[in-house]
Amino acid sequence: MILLVISSIICSHAYEIDVNTFSNYLDVQNRHLHLEWLLNMDKKYINASSSYSFQVVGRSINKISLDIYKLNIYSTYLQNGILLPHTIDSPYADSDQGQRLNIQLDRTYYRGEYIELSIKYSIDSRSRSISFMTKEQTSTKTMPYLFSQCEDANCRALAPLQDTPAIKQTYTATIIYKDTEAKDVFMSADESKDQFKILNKPLDEATFNWKYKYFIQNVPIPSYLIAIVAGNIQKVPTSAGIRTFLVSEPDKIAAYAEELKEMEQFLQAIEQYIGPYTWGTYTLVIQPPSFPIGGMENPLLTFANPSIMTGTGSGLAVTIHEMAHSWFGNTITCVNWANMWINEGFTVFLERKASLIHYKIPDDIKLNAIIGNTSMYSDMLGYGLESNFSSLHPDTTGLNPDDSFSEIPYEKGYQFLTYLESIVGEVDFQNMLRAYLAQYKYQSIDQKEFQNFLLRYLQEQGVDDYSTKRYKILENWNKWVYSPGLPPVFLDFSTNKLTQALDYSNAYITADGKQPPNWQDYKTFLHTQKLVFLEDLFKKAESNLLKLNVVNQIDKDLHLTEENDYELKFRWFRAILTVGDKTRFAQEEAKWFIQFIELQINWIMILLFKHSEVMKHSIIQQLEITQQTSLDQKTHLYNENKSIYFMQGLIDIEPKQYLDFILHESLIASTTLNIFNLTPNSISFKIKTTTPNMFQVKPSMGIIQPNSQASIDITTTLPIKEENKLNSKFQINASTIEQNDEQDLANFWKYKDASFIQQVQVKSRLKLQEIKQEIIQQELQQSVISETHENVSQMYQSVIDQQSKEKDEEIQRYQEQIDSLQKELSDYQLMLKSVKQQEVAIKHHGNKFELKQVLIIAAISLILGFIFGK
Repeated sequence: MILLVISSIICSHAYEIDVNTFSNYLDVQNRHLHLEWLLNMDKKYINASSSYSFQVVGRSINKISLDIYKLNIYSTYLQNGILLPHTIDSPYADSDQGQRLNIQLDRTYYRGEYIELSIKYSIDSRSRSISFMTKEQTSTKTMPYLFSQCEDANCRALAPLQDTPAIKQTYTATIIYKDTEAKDVFMSADESKDQFKILNKPLDEATFNWKYKYFIQNVPIPSYLIAIVAGNIQKVPTSAGIRTFLVSEPDKIAAYAEELKEMEQFLQAIEQYIGPYTWGTYTLVIQPPSFPIGGMENPLLTFANPSIMTGTGSGLAVTIHEMAHSWFGNTITCVNWANMWINEGFTVFLERKASLIHYKIPDDIKLNAIIGNTSMYSDMLGYGLESNFSSLHPDTTGLNPDDSFSEIPYEKGYQFLTYLESIVGEVDFQNMLRAYLAQYKYQSIDQKEFQNFLLRYLQEQGVDDYSTKRYKILENWNKWVYSPGLPPVFLDFSTNKLTQALDYSNAYITADGKQPPNWQDYKTFLHTQKLVFLEDLFKKAESNLLKLNVVNQIDKDLHLTEENDYELKFRWFRAILTVGDKTRFAQEEAKWFIQFIELQINWIMILLFKHSEVMKHSIIQQLEITQQTSLDQKTHLYNENKSIYFMQGLIDIEPKQYLDFILHESLIASTTLNIFNLTPNSISFKIKTTTPNMFQVKPSMGIIQPNSQASIDITTTLPIKEENKLNSKFQINASTIEQNDEQDLANFWKYKDASFIQQVQVKSRLKLQEIKQEIIQQELQQSVISETHENVSQMYQSVIDQQSKEKDEEIQRYQEQIDSLQKELSDYQLMLKSVKQQEVAIKHHGNKFELKQVLIIAAISLILGFIFGK
């Protein structure tokens, strides 16, 4: 333990810093956390207190700063009872990263000293880490339900914390709940045989009983792995062994347990490659259908969406992936979210190694890599191939790290490790990973430390041809990590199974509505081949190569509409709806769904995102739910999910391709972006840029009323020189928003899945040539005015010299000409600006110039031409 503390102190200063925490974690670090929560699930409220054991690791401190997000803070005090003053501020007020809680200590504390501190607070429905579900949102519909989701930087909405993966702490918890609201409660910790002191014991009630449960996590973990689930749930073993367990609602638990009967074998396959599982037991929680992501690797309590339960076992890759996190992510953790591939890339690598051991199908691993590469490339296009978000080291300064969350750290990280393995050799690389786990067990590191360890290990082990291998490893390392876009080295995952799947889809297209000779090949396809086949059908549908007669024949042969596998069913529906086939939804229960599709609304192409599995299958699940719901409930269900039908065509922007920044005398450049709401609904927008430190966007998020527009002012934060180039990109996200979400836009965008969002991108540039022309034009206008002034002055002098009797009259007349000329020039410039605005309005709202305006412009032009001509 002493060595671990010393190591963590050293590492906190040697590794990259975390730009997404407001805490002073480099000066003081929490070693243990105790939580006491009294749950009120019906009212969506938690009365909470947290206690800490902080150790000073810097020279000295007199305050502690912690991350929070919309927590109600009541008091901060030392555990000896001394109250401490506290303040709350927002270092990034325009971001959705939360606030900073500053606690003023009673004295100066020095390196090595411990500070025992407590905070009294509460959590309500605004929390973005706790989801309160009504009983209607559950499968059994008997009790409310509660679950947490903290990754990436969202545990600050669970408790005041040093919310960074760089800090690991042990934790204990006391959970107090009503027996009428939950049958049981579980956390990412072991159940404790010892009871902890109750700080705020509730009074007994006649209508229910209070229940108490105690938890202890002796392994230090980062804050994002703290987790809880409560509701009408129970726990059962999944195999004859004593290590793997299942938690679920009781109506589905028997079927789930049967499908998960090989969980112990999954665990053993991973152990065979990487070494022993050190966490004791492994529990998988199958959440209700409303759970918003595919899986979350909380230690001792992995969360998963029910969409992985297909009845055939085809969705269990998610289970193996989350299990693999017990080694990479939970045991060794990334030191900040810029190094997320240290978690996810390694986990995908281990997942596929274990899958190969368990299933023994090499082609399946290659096809998974191909499918993953496709998803990765799609996400790269979404960010822009030049965006650092498409690298393995995204810069999230001033942003919520969730904004950079994508398939890229998973698949690009996996490919990087596969590339390194090809240099080192399979056996040596496997042994290196085992040594890596032993060296950094329960620590947080960055990619540079992994590089140092890899090279040091190979040298110490005396591997063959070390110098050449070292050169090859370092040759492209920085390109793999820091360069945006596709990997610098192409990896060949080709297999004849891919060719078979593509040939199969081509056979149906060629048959043109008839049964192809090889139609029965589908029955012997790998699951990944089926995915490739259906993906290819969708691409053909987009290219107008898939016809309705072909759809009819495919469904007649393969019965895909009745498919129980959500991965396959989703892809099938996506392809046929793109073609325009709605006959597959002939069920009476689905007619309400079709009515909305027929409103000539563009169909949404839901993103294929491993950690958003539920969004892939939301269509299917909603159809199944309708079998048990009334028409009113169906309408309500649509209203809750209607943004899925409106994602495309929500907004238009002006300009469309480039934001032309105008350089001012102060060397600050600025421009205006106009966003037009094209729908009869309220739209929320959020604007992101690849270089957030370079621009000030006002407002960066907001609401546009139906058929209205918003003007966004964008300025550079630093002086720009003419030789500078603006290569930044801006992404405008838009989604329909309900009235009850309008009060908390940050929370709305936090939980808005990409599947429900229209994304529009625009580039930036500095229009130097146009600026120079504008300056020349202004100088010309000033020259004309100056020349006119000079001529008039000469006229004045002439009049004075002649001592004309009409001097006063002439002076007055010429003065009026000057005033008139200046006014006409001013009006002319204003009219030009108005014309541009009218052009934009015409483009988006169909307005036309009034005849009066045209006549005024013509009259001004004639007057100016006459005067300047004279």
